[in-house]
Amino acid sequence: MDITQQIKDKNFPADPLIPLDKPFVDHRGMIQNLITDGIESVAVITSVKGSVRSNHYHKYNSHYLYVLNGKIRYHERNLDGSDVKVSDYVAGQMFFTPPDKVHKVEFLEDTVLISLAPQSNAPDDHDNDTVHQEF
Repeated sequence: MDITQQIKDKNFPADPLIPLDKPFVDHRGMIQNLITDGIESVAVITSVKGSVRSNHYHKYNSHYLYVLNGKIRYHERNLDGSDVKVSDYVAGQMFFTPPDKVHKVEFLEDTVLISLAPQSNAPDDHDNDTVHQEF
């Protein structure tokens, strides 16, 4: 089963790192598909080295984050504080955060991320879905 369908079925992956399909490469360059179905919101997030984002969880929504450039340290845990995971991601990698996972992102370099979410991330929707919680 492909990862997009797995997530639609709420069968969330245990490892946040999402393997990407092999890119299409020819003399003109490369096309790397990130997600081919089920996305309602796409955002570009720029952050400076040393900054921290998130420190929250989403009640319903989830998101993929693709590192366009830079390097980040991603922290994730269950709501009860268990199953803490810390991973570093670099340009060209994508990872997934399901609902009800407290997460925090530390920016180890100036970084640009692309956020892809299956539900709306318009400001009101995001605010109603997000619960702030220090990691």
